[in-house]
Amino acid sequence: MDLFTLVAVFCLAVGGVALDAYQHPKTLAVKVVQRGDDTGTGLDRGLVNGIVVHELDRMARVPSLLAQPHIRPSEQKGVIEALGDATGTAAILDVVASAVQDPPDALNLGVYAEGGKLKAYVFGSVSGVPTRDGRFDLTDTQADGETAVDTVRRATVDGAARIDPYLAMLYLLSEQERTGQDRYATSALAIAQYAERRIPPSAAFLLLARLENIEGLVQIRRGNLDQASASFANGLGHVPASVVGPTPVILRLNKAFVDLARNDTDGAAALLAQVDESTNHLTRLVGMHIPTSEGSVIIINDEQVNFLRSASETIAAGIALRRGKPDDAETHLKTALQADPHQLGALSLLADIQAARGNQAAESALRGQVVQQSVTQSPYIEVALVHATLASTADTVTLKPSQYMMR
Repeated sequence: MDLFTLVAVFCLAVGGVALDAYQHPKTLAVKVVQRGDDTGTGLDRGLVNGIVVHELDRMARVPSLLAQPHIRPSEQKGVIEALGDATGTAAILDVVASAVQDPPDALNLGVYAEGGKLKAYVFGSVSGVPTRDGRFDLTDTQADGETAVDTVRRATVDGAARIDPYLAMLYLLSEQERTGQDRYATSALAIAQYAERRIPPSAAFLLLARLENIEGLVQIRRGNLDQASASFANGLGHVPASVVGPTPVILRLNKAFVDLARNDTDGAAALLAQVDESTNHLTRLVGMHIPTSEGSVIIINDEQVNFLRSASETIAAGIALRRGKPDDAETHLKTALQADPHQLGALSLLADIQAARGNQAAESALRGQVVQQSVTQSPYIEVALVHATLASTADTVTLKPSQYMMR
């Protein structure tokens, strides 16, 4: 190969790397490793591959403020791979690409039968999340009463959790909400315990703080409000005082929400004041560039900030109600609905106020809006107000189950 050809190949490789990075930033490459169609388990290779990709696709679709995953199944070739296959220079291009680009995170899964049970061997590599794993492997065995499909699904999440523990926990939390099964909460907390032992406190992306936030949300779902408040406080302990961004805002809003339900209105109000002071009433968040849980960068937009603003105003309304000020509460709720007309918590609390005033027609209309919008909304699930709704009776504010429908 002459010098001109080498230069041309190098330029093509660098261009391909740039295009790959644009199309699939921080890509997770997924592969089912059986060579033949028969896995020996009653599941052929195509079905296993479908289960794995489907589970990861569901995980990637969880509406999140702090995660933006990119998954590329094994059947889809990147620019470098396609170019190498077409020109017969795959080996050279791989070398050039590896010199200028970190390899994508990889998740590989194979299934086999042993001792009358299905086993899933999961292995891969991590480049973007500082869990000190580098390469990992684990084996999941089919549990008693568990279907083969559910074993493959569980193994997929376990493997994904080694690559992106935050996203895996979010997904399990959404499954807990959708199904009401506590086993998802148990799995989410196990991921947190594993990851927190392996992530250094100096890790980028405020990962420890974000994991503590999901732990708190799981505890809310379980009704453990004291533990939830402690988790949010621990999360804030991992955030440097100089950091302004959605992570500390979410943690403060969530702790304020839980502390209100624990009748600590002064503590809740102080947390809302800290949010306002540090972010100039959240306006500083608009347009902010933040690193996601898997290492890419996103820009916070107006819609996302309005979602947080609406949550803050709804919590402020709950504080006003607890202090016996329904008119102030109504003002906060109207502001919340101006920021986000789909805020079910604000609609529900406003309906409670109308009920207390004897306005049955207004209450009924608001309840109807809650039911209608709960079917269509996909809220950012890092926020506590999504997982429980404030309810008011006289001057008492309590929590009731979420009215959002997780899909």
